[in-house]
Amino acid sequence: MWRAHEQVGYRYELLEGLGRGAFGEVVRAFDHKTREEVAVKIVRAGREHMQLALNEINILMKIKERDIENRKNILRIKDFIVFRRHICIITEKLATSLYQLLEVGCFRPLDPQNVRAFAIQLLFSLAFLRGLGVVHSDIKPENVLMKQQDKVGIKLIDFGTSMFLHDAHYTYIQSRFYRAPEVILGANYGTPIDMWSLGCLVAELSMGSPLFAGENEQEQLSLIFRSVGVPGQAFLSQCKHTAKYFSKDFTPKIIKGKDGKAIIPGSRPISTLFEEPELCRFLEKVLRVEPEARLTPLQALAEPWILAYFPEDMRKEHLNDVLLKVKK
Repeated sequence: MWRAHEQVGYRYELLEGLGRGAFGEVVRAFDHKTREEVAVKIVRAGREHMQLALNEINILMKIKERDIENRKNILRIKDFIVFRRHICIITEKLATSLYQLLEVGCFRPLDPQNVRAFAIQLLFSLAFLRGLGVVHSDIKPENVLMKQQDKVGIKLIDFGTSMFLHDAHYTYIQSRFYRAPEVILGANYGTPIDMWSLGCLVAELSMGSPLFAGENEQEQLSLIFRSVGVPGQAFLSQCKHTAKYFSKDFTPKIIKGKDGKAIIPGSRPISTLFEEPELCRFLEKVLRVEPEARLTPLQALAEPWILAYFPEDMRKEHLNDVLLKVKK
């Protein structure tokens, strides 16, 4: 697809690959105009991939237009260009991902204050996206990158499957471990799916491994129900796939886990998984099984677990900042 030291658009010199996925490849490059390193996302050829790339460019440009001061902790687009029939999206170059941070630490839990710092930044990002009517739809440790190595500043990346609320929605979204129950069940969905993914991410950073690591969607739902309970009949009546996972009387179908034991709803509540009570309460409110009951980003920013990040004399200032954003 590319060779080292090739130039894209007579400007961006391709240097080395940073990551590869279903979308294509991200390459470290040098911008000869601004004399700085950038990241170039070279999207796979083909109609479907091209449409996703154009959608991502549209959303990133809208974000850039509204986030003039670049303070919302979201990847900054710089340019886009066509190179050998591949759409290339040029963005700022960031450091390692939160997944790589876990990996380097042998998947041990991260420092609680760092987890809070990451959560606060992401919640402000999600509050901003909610205001724009944008659903990210793929929040996970791999898609949160450090701004600089060994510092807690982060940015949210990969808007390839993101969408505006008024646009047609995809039926297959979110990586499985972070997929909201309403997506699996085939209900209408919106910005609350990002809050679900954020809750899964916070839990993973706090325990070192995914909270719900199902091998398929049936097991994924069963693991979710085991920790956060089962949706009510009124909600299930609105879901397209209820019959696949529930009996006619709306009781969930019970399956066995990897250990051969039945996965029983409610048998492994969030409160039993973490030592810190305020973290448990935060996750219980973010990971509510019905989307309407989930905390919004700004509500979550006022939770005691979040407030514990700040010295006591700064908590009022943080709450005032949140209140100002609510009024806007």
